[in-house]
Amino acid sequence: MRFPRITDPAKLQALLGAVLLLESDLDLQELLRSIVEEAVALTDARYAALGVRHPTERRLVEFVHVGMPEGAVAEIGHLPEGKGILGLLIDDPKPIRLANIADHPASAGFPPSHPKMTTFLGVPVHCKGSVFGNLYLTNKSGGLEFTDVDQDAIETLAFAAGVAIENARLHAEINHSAMHDKLTGLPNRASLMTSITLALARLARRPSGVVSLLFIDLDGFKRVNDTLGHDAGDEVLVEAARRIQDSIRAIDTAARLGGDEFIVLGEFLRPGDSASIAARLTAVLSEPYELSVGTASIGASVGIAETDDPDAAPADLLRRADELMYEDKQTHPGHR
Repeated sequence: MRFPRITDPAKLQALLGAVLLLESDLDLQELLRSIVEEAVALTDARYAALGVRHPTERRLVEFVHVGMPEGAVAEIGHLPEGKGILGLLIDDPKPIRLANIADHPASAGFPPSHPKMTTFLGVPVHCKGSVFGNLYLTNKSGGLEFTDVDQDAIETLAFAAGVAIENARLHAEINHSAMHDKLTGLPNRASLMTSITLALARLARRPSGVVSLLFIDLDGFKRVNDTLGHDAGDEVLVEAARRIQDSIRAIDTAARLGGDEFIVLGEFLRPGDSASIAARLTAVLSEPYELSVGTASIGASVGIAETDDPDAAPADLLRRADELMYEDKQTHPGHR
């Protein structure tokens, strides 16, 4: 990145403020919008957008924009995918300035209801050596063309944006790792306890049905580890997690506590519905597991704890489900 040719103290202060703002935002979606809004403020553009590129294909997968009237956006019906002028930066990710978009041979025109756009400034945003997306700005205030100073400001902003985006991605990965089980990808205990708390809060606002915890323990899992090895045991856990997720509703939550213990958190259930869910889970988890080293057969014990009390303690609910799971396990003497 070249050193910006900006001598106006106010402009430099605005650019510095924009860079510092991006560094403080660790939510990726909020960050992308902040980048576009700061680009508008730095250049006096009427419209601006950040198009996020597909990692392997020649198209945009996300288009974060500001300035477009909501009515026009609704009438257009679909966001740009990277054709026309926007595609120039996909094919050749270098800054481009135009006095009039329509005069460029790559211009593909605009759909009906689209605001008229004339002047254009486009700059790529790089993350760790690859192009993350492109910043697009149009219609500089007063009908003026974008200047060298505008381009330098946006290139600087784009450089800072790339660093901020990478930081936001890393932050999201760390948060995900802290709240999810590494082997199965399911939420872990910490995430589960938060989900139970939120479910009880929703129950307080909408007292309909019950909140249910199904505590699942795989019967005979130790035998798999002892006879087929721990890698085979990991295969069973991953497959069990998949079967659990496939057997519950989209609004329910499956989590792994550790070892061979799983939890299903259900909301807005009628009393007794949990028993049907438990029966379905027991059946699918007891089907044979085709592993890389052979076939494993296990079972499942399930304890059910339900409450219609929004003031119930999440830890007490989990403890009760655990106790009931062990009661159920006593009925499966061959699979402990």
